[in-house]
Amino acid sequence: MPPISPLDGIATRFVQLAHQLNIHTPGYVDAYYGPLELKPIIEDPALYPVSGIIAEAGRLREELRSTLEGHPQRRHYLASNLRALEMRARVVAGEPISLRDEMRACYDIDPLWTEESQLDELHRELSDLLPSSTEPLATRYQQHIVERRAIPADQALQLLEADILPSLRAMTSAFFPLPEMATIALGLKFNVSWSGYNFYLGAFRAGVKFNGSKPMELPQLALIGAHEAWPGHAADLSIHEALLGIGQGRVEHLISLFGSPWCLVSETLAMLGLQVLMSPDEIIAFQQSLFARADRSNLDAKREQRITEIDSALRSAQGNMCLMLEQGSSEQEALNYTKKWRLETDEGAARTLQFIKVFGRAYPFTYYLGLPSMQALFDRPEGKLYWANRILTEPATPSQIRAWVKDGPLALTPLEGDLI
Repeated sequence: MPPISPLDGIATRFVQLAHQLNIHTPGYVDAYYGPLELKPIIEDPALYPVSGIIAEAGRLREELRSTLEGHPQRRHYLASNLRALEMRARVVAGEPISLRDEMRACYDIDPLWTEESQLDELHRELSDLLPSSTEPLATRYQQHIVERRAIPADQALQLLEADILPSLRAMTSAFFPLPEMATIALGLKFNVSWSGYNFYLGAFRAGVKFNGSKPMELPQLALIGAHEAWPGHAADLSIHEALLGIGQGRVEHLISLFGSPWCLVSETLAMLGLQVLMSPDEIIAFQQSLFARADRSNLDAKREQRITEIDSALRSAQGNMCLMLEQGSSEQEALNYTKKWRLETDEGAARTLQFIKVFGRAYPFTYYLGLPSMQALFDRPEGKLYWANRILTEPATPSQIRAWVKDGPLALTPLEGDLI
């Protein structure tokens, strides 16, 4: 057996450290589909002190600086992920870490406060799109969801399985190297804080669950199908597993971690899933056809699409909510804020707060902070399909995307990224 290369050795230790840290903070490893021997046999926190994990991550980063072996993009990817792992371990150890420092290290981006004037402008546009009423905007919006957009969960799953996902998969397969064996199984999960979740199982299999405890909105079904399945999470994990994990033996692509640079890239690409596959006019036509099949031809696809886009843009209010909590606001103040600007019900605001508690104060930013850079990348002369292919088949980070935006296809990032 040939000796293991220095870079492969660092990648192996990175995966082992991630599993060790997961013992202290279960859920940090979102999915693992690599060699079983890299997982701890005995999951005893005392065997893997957090201080040792922090020290080893730092040592591996120093080792990366001293080796010139391997492609620079892979070295940068490993260095960025080790920096993120080290930061996550410091948070678990109870160090007083600012949200800014955590975001920079884990997600390779700064947290940003969204000005309320921007949110107010979105509110005004939404008000013009909704049926006229003297009721408050939040009440009108929630009524619109319940009366015109919401459909039973079993009907939503049927539409996803029979109509939406087969079409999205066909387009994804036409544009990207999606493994033929890639499959998903749909289902519902109740009493959770999220709308949809991809439970990746490895071997190109994923289980996609949807929140059955709240209305499923017809105009958002294609968006969430693209996000969780094709060309979103199910596609990117399958392609990376096939091409980089198995094809090139890069074990760092056989693990999916929260609080990592790839996490932000993956969420951003998933948020833009429909836009990657279709033009704006094609999205409208696709939605109108879907409305007809669901006996909702009275819905105007163009208007409903814009309402969905505004709802997505208002997610930045959740980031403001996280910044408020860090700066000492009470939970009630944060709940009131998201109810006002996110147009949430009491129940919806409570789900948002629970989401932050489960996934961490930095995670809500992943749904929108990466969008400007990736949109700028897609607007380059090479086109969105070229760049989506690069992201789906290479070890990309937010720093790498910013470098591509600035300098084009041949750009490479420094070992530790641009450090913002």
